[in-house]
Amino acid sequence: MVVKGDYAYSTVKILQNSCGQFTAFSALIVYDVSNKNMPVEKGLYPLVLPNGLGYKDQYLFICDEGTDEVIIFDISDPLSLILLDYSLSITDPVDLIVDGDKLIVSAKTAFQFYDIKEISDIKPIGKITI
Repeated sequence: MVVKGDYAYSTVKILQNSCGQFTAFSALIVYDVSNKNMPVEKGLYPLVLPNGLGYKDQYLFICDEGTDEVIIFDISDPLSLILLDYSLSITDPVDLIVDGDKLIVSAKTAFQFYDIKEISDIKPIGKITI
């Protein structure tokens, strides 16, 4: 979960077993946390298998292991997020850290580093295989 201003963004994975029938649901959920004692759900965006997330300015980055991507939402309007048409193709992304104009993505086999100064032109700048 990350918080920006009065809004919190959380990825969830829900697995249910009802009498041997398994169902799965994963999503990004947006909460209004302006009243810290009573958060209110404001949006739900289905995802495949989300993990870590972080933001830079008005962009939210989410590791979606199910699609092998780091997907990017424009969160300029927290009540109406826009999924951008481009993403980072990364096998099994698990978590990420946004540090200024740098993005560090932890995957199951490597740490990958990106320059995110220009969101529409993200550039790889390094990789450490583990």
